[in-house]
Amino acid sequence: MKVEGCDDAAVYNTLCENLRVICNATFASLARFDPETRTIKIESVSARDHFQRGLLDHIGQQQAIVLPDEIIEDFKSKQILYCRTNKCWLKYVLPVEHIDQLPINSDGSDYRFSCVREGELIATGLIQLPNGRKMKTKDIVDTYLNMTGIIIQRLVAIRNLNESHRKLDEVN
Repeated sequence: MKVEGCDDAAVYNTLCENLRVICNATFASLARFDPETRTIKIESVSARDHFQRGLLDHIGQQQAIVLPDEIIEDFKSKQILYCRTNKCWLKYVLPVEHIDQLPINSDGSDYRFSCVREGELIATGLIQLPNGRKMKTKDIVDTYLNMTGIIIQRLVAIRNLNESHRKLDEVN
């Protein structure tokens, strides 16, 4: 996927949609972690049904949430983790008062995932499979998550470089 010249939202939406398709999931979400501010913010949501697609309307304007060190370490400890409910991930990335209002099913098989590169958390998210299904493509998902981490790192580097150029132009 080409990152240069693409809108950040388009890149995150494509990454999230591809993850959902690769996993044959009913729902996927992707949140970027900022190591400087230690915050996490949901960047994209992909869902099969129209009810879940409305989720992004609820969380799209959400502010970034500061993560405690122990949660960051927990996210970094396992690339894919089975969760009994989606709240095992949502409770860390959304204010509590918003979680129960979200149009997300709790009947599926939920997996929290993390993109970790060179020991640093890059992104995390939630994958929800149809009710009763278990993830069978962990190797493919692991590979995709590594690629996703690389793309997000490149996206952030390009954004930082553009910001530096803009500040330099203002000085001159």
